[in-house]
Amino acid sequence: MSSTVPDIQKIGISLSEQDLSVDPGSVASLTIKITNHQDISDLLLIEIEGVDEEWYNIPEPSLQVASGGTAEARVHFKLARSCESRAGSYPFVIRVRAMETGEQGVAQAMLVVKHYDMLQLEMSPRRATSGFFHALNDFEITVSNLGNIERVVELHADDSSDACAYEFDQDRITLKPGQTEAILMAARPKSSSFVGRTETYGFSVTVRSVDDSYVSARVQGLIERHAFISPLLGIFFLLLILIAGGFFLFRPSPPIPTRILAFTASPQSIFSGQPVTLSWNVQGDHPTFTLKQRLGINGIDEFDSPPSPNQLSGNMQLQTGVVTAPSSLYVTLQVNGRGGRDDKTVEVKLTPPPAQPHPLIRNFTADTSAIHLGEKVTLSFSIRNAQKVFLDPGNIELQPQAESDIVTPNPPILPADVTYKLRAYGADPNMPPAVRKLSIHVVSPDTSIASIQVFRYEPKMIYFGDKVTLLWNVMYTPSVSISTLQNGQLQNGLPAHGKLSVIVNQQTTFILTAADNLGKSVTQQITVTPLPKPIPPISSPAAGSIGDQTGSSPSGAAPPTTPPASGVPPTGH
Repeated sequence: MSSTVPDIQKIGISLSEQDLSVDPGSVASLTIKITNHQDISDLLLIEIEGVDEEWYNIPEPSLQVASGGTAEARVHFKLARSCESRAGSYPFVIRVRAMETGEQGVAQAMLVVKHYDMLQLEMSPRRATSGFFHALNDFEITVSNLGNIERVVELHADDSSDACAYEFDQDRITLKPGQTEAILMAARPKSSSFVGRTETYGFSVTVRSVDDSYVSARVQGLIERHAFISPLLGIFFLLLILIAGGFFLFRPSPPIPTRILAFTASPQSIFSGQPVTLSWNVQGDHPTFTLKQRLGINGIDEFDSPPSPNQLSGNMQLQTGVVTAPSSLYVTLQVNGRGGRDDKTVEVKLTPPPAQPHPLIRNFTADTSAIHLGEKVTLSFSIRNAQKVFLDPGNIELQPQAESDIVTPNPPILPADVTYKLRAYGADPNMPPAVRKLSIHVVSPDTSIASIQVFRYEPKMIYFGDKVTLLWNVMYTPSVSISTLQNGQLQNGLPAHGKLSVIVNQQTTFILTAADNLGKSVTQQITVTPLPKPIPPISSPAAGSIGDQTGSSPSGAAPPTTPPASGVPPTGH
């Protein structure tokens, strides 16, 4: 039997509410209104998908609904109040199926499970004892989240008199629903008593949610603090100590025997001239000390500074003398006291010191060897194996590890050369010093320090129109310029050392000008005189054979000609 109602409307479903909230442990009901749009009466079966079957109950899961009729059904949701009923929103589907035709209707809804909180706190042990030597106690705190929502909780412990200190392994934890965590807490009284009565401190441990301070749990504990000695026992021991002290104080006692328990030298083998450390440990009443040293077995005893009286243990340094051959130094410690006398000898092997290396001045240079009066010069040097270094004039002492020094030469007359001498002394005072010298030429500020070392030209013989190469080398100048008497400035800004090619068409005088750092200049001239270019020679025919009127060679080639002497123009025929 066909129906004129579209398929999507054959089983109609409407819900009393789309979002249904339920508290764990209580019941919430949902009313379903079902309309049969089919042409026949049918048995309609109600099904729910998406939530646990234990969370709901349908009293009438199937209804007989006539064609065009409407029926209502209820669904009761009841969740157990346990951590398994997790808080949250759970979408579900209500499906109504027609048993005769197979048609079905579907409706969607949301089940909102409300959250509830329940924290449980336990502690083991509940009671602990704190002694004088063992004040710290460990408690195991067990925290359980019996609610249905995850919580971040904090732990705190205190007592009313603030007499104890508490420390947790971790004071903030995250607990999922149903989760239990065990945390160690260390607790101890803030003060201890050697003599006194037993004190009792009640304390509480609280766990509280970080998000909601009303969600909390608490457990109580007890700490007993015991003194090392009770008051009565303390009085007894005090009297016993006073009696024993009086007995030992006033009893006659023999003097403590005088003994050297230990007497050592460190190191036992050294280069002569180095110090050795003597250490001792002595027992006795009011001891006095005498220290003697002897070089070699048959040497003469020499008394040295003894340790301070009544210094039963300690150490001191003894400076050894220099020997030229291997030897032994014998040091004897004598101790006198009321309990007798004792002495002990130690041996120190001495080796002649190794030969000291000669001082060496590897280099001694200046950043410039010519200056104007008042200018500074940096002296650079490299010195090895030196204990002391002096710079003359002035006998200025420098650090042996220094590598440079800045000086200002100041001669009494100008121009003059100031000679600096570097002296390096080694560790051996009998060894002559290493000496290096250098000189600085000092001139007046009105005098140029620029020095033209070379100014010449190549080649020496040239012809008109040829190129000549000027070569120069100048010291103590930042730049060089070249000019001519005939044409003036030729080129400036040249380096202190270089060369320049110029075409010469006449006799030319070149002037080199060099200025120093103060602009004071010096000049030098050279004159280049070119020669006229030689006239090429005219070739003449060679004598031919008899009857040869042209005079040409048999081969027809021109005969060789002899060039004129160099620099001399050829003469005509």
